[in-house]
Amino acid sequence: FPESLLVEKIALYREHQIELLFGGIVFEAAYLQEKVGQAIAYASRLGVKTVEISDNIITLSIEDKLDFVRRYLDAGIEVLYEWGKKYPTEPLKPAQAADEIGRLLALGVSQVILEEAELSLLFKSESGRAVLKELTAAVGAAHVIFETATTEQPVWLIHELGPDVNLGPNIALEEVLWLEPTRRGLGRASGYTALKRYLEPAA
Repeated sequence: FPESLLVEKIALYREHQIELLFGGIVFEAAYLQEKVGQAIAYASRLGVKTVEISDNIITLSIEDKLDFVRRYLDAGIEVLYEWGKKYPTEPLKPAQAADEIGRLLALGVSQVILEEAELSLLFKSESGRAVLKELTAAVGAAHVIFETATTEQPVWLIHELGPDVNLGPNIALEEVLWLEPTRRGLGRASGYTALKRYLEPAA
């Protein structure tokens, strides 16, 4: 669509105090076309303050990941990094993932999004969920946004990591109607923990 429509959309978001970002696939397309420099300049020209960098489809070394993050940060653009592949063939290795995520955060990445496909693969088994807890303990849950794909996943994450766990970015609007009460311990999914504490005998 024409650039004028994009400019109009950006203005509409800002009118309602909503910042937006260019997603990771925009970065990956720029990378494949050898136009990352132009993509950085374009985001700056439009006043886009945040971008997502990913290597969901392309393959980047950790050195390349850090270099691209640095280039955006040097241009004054905040970076979210979506870590993981769209089509993983095996569960992630927690030590390697924690090392990469830690280095990205140390460089200045705001938060890391754990790719939906990587998360879903871990949820297929108890051992995978143990790996997820190991990774989260290593990097800190506050630094990770979990890109959940099913109803089961956010409920488990809230139960294991607490009500303030970062969930997104693809949660549908109608899902929020039950997700927020679940965070507060209300509803069947949470086991009504907010009410049960009143039923427990005082210590």
